[in-house]
Amino acid sequence: PLEVGWTCLKEGGIDVLEAFLDHGTIRDTIKQHEDPAKPRKVFSMEEYSILYTKVYNMCSQRQPNNFSEPLYKRYGEAI
Repeated sequence: PLEVGWTCLKEGGIDVLEAFLDHGTIRDTIKQHEDPAKPRKVFSMEEYSILYTKVYNMCSQRQPNNFSEPLYKRYGEAI
């Protein structure tokens, strides 16, 4: 469960955010505001909700299924 969840978070969240921060890359599937003065979206609301829920679920379970410590460590290493 940790490896599967981490892969989803890394590929669907961290890598996407890093691509935006490093290169300004935003996927074509993400609908942007019509007003260019508004901030650009990196994630759709659905994607953000999925990532948020996955982190919450991985960190709010009882042991041995609480992955908050290893997720925190991997996140720190990834960023």
